[in-house]
Amino acid sequence: MFVDENARFTLAGGSISGNKATVLGGGVCENAIFTMTDGKISENTTESSGGGVGVANGTFNMTDGKIVNNKAAASNMFLDLLPDR
Repeated sequence: MFVDENARFTLAGGSISGNKATVLGGGVCENAIFTMTDGKISENTTESSGGGVGVANGTFNMTDGKIVNNKAAASNMFLDLLPDR
């Protein structure tokens, strides 16, 4: 899922799983505001960074939920934060 500039996305339940990306963010790549209050991001992969969630130039707020079993070729973290470009 890609969240573009000036957008807001809230995951309040459900799941994002089984996705593949060639660049940032196998599950969610965001460039805006992403808030996770519940739900699960799992089993996503990317050939770059941020297997579960990739944050390019945005804000990620997580108060609950799970981010598990995601894989990234460039890092093993579920979340990568990139500096402003």
